[in-house]
Amino acid sequence: MGIDLVVTDLQMPTSGEVLVTTLRERGIKIPILIITGQIASSDVDDLLAIGVQSVLFKPFTLNELQDELKACPMVVELD
Repeated sequence: MGIDLVVTDLQMPTSGEVLVTTLRERGIKIPILIITGQIASSDVDDLLAIGVQSVLFKPFTLNELQDELKACPMVVELD
């Protein structure tokens, strides 16, 4: 059984951005949801450009997390 979705914090011990870039460079098409507490709207655009499907801002409710998870595609098309 494989992994269906990656949910990670942007400020994880190294960098959520590095994780996304590494996965995409290896051709891994898994959907990625980034959670963050502080980020500019231009940074969101940058994350979407490197292959993130969604960005969820802290603090968030369980319902908001569930909505984001439901909205994530199960297959990601890479360019």
